[in-house]
Amino acid sequence: MPIIPIALLVVVLGGLGFAFHQVTVPDGEYLRHLTVAEKASLTKGQSIIKIHRVPTDIRKLAYNEGPLRVVPLSDGKLRFIPFGHWQGFHKGVLNWEAERTNSYTSVTKSYNYEPGVVSELILEGPILIKGDTVKCTRIVYFNLLRPSDTLVVHHTFDYVKTYKKAKPAFWSYDLAGKQPVEQGWKFNRFP
Repeated sequence: MPIIPIALLVVVLGGLGFAFHQVTVPDGEYLRHLTVAEKASLTKGQSIIKIHRVPTDIRKLAYNEGPLRVVPLSDGKLRFIPFGHWQGFHKGVLNWEAERTNSYTSVTKSYNYEPGVVSELILEGPILIKGDTVKCTRIVYFNLLRPSDTLVVHHTFDYVKTYKKAKPAFWSYDLAGKQPVEQGWKFNRFP
């Protein structure tokens, strides 16, 4: 009898591993959703542009969609380039939207939504730290009771090539980071 629970555990863990692998490796997700005609065009060395739409949960109540360019490389591999306006929906309600540029030369903006209001604004762009290009990410959290008020901003700094931390992340009350939160401060969405 113990074989059935062990087999069930292996299947469940394998499914979770596959799901997490697809989240962390988006190229795998993009590759899985190419049609036969798209694969044929890519085999001939032609680039394609498509609207990529994929469910993001098991029950298919949520999905992300946006334009995707697929370019065949000389070594037979494919390069997936998301660009333009992307959106995420849950049960038909807009959860987030972003402009994808895949360029560290410009600032990109993303918006997360709670029902009816913008809850977060995410700004990503390049800065120089000690001569290296670093991606600066600032997440502006809005007060959900007064959506026009900035509650707090989280600042992070990652090296572009290695994704390692360029300097420690910090919280502030302003976008420029000149008003850091006080010692012992704890994040609370409803002050």
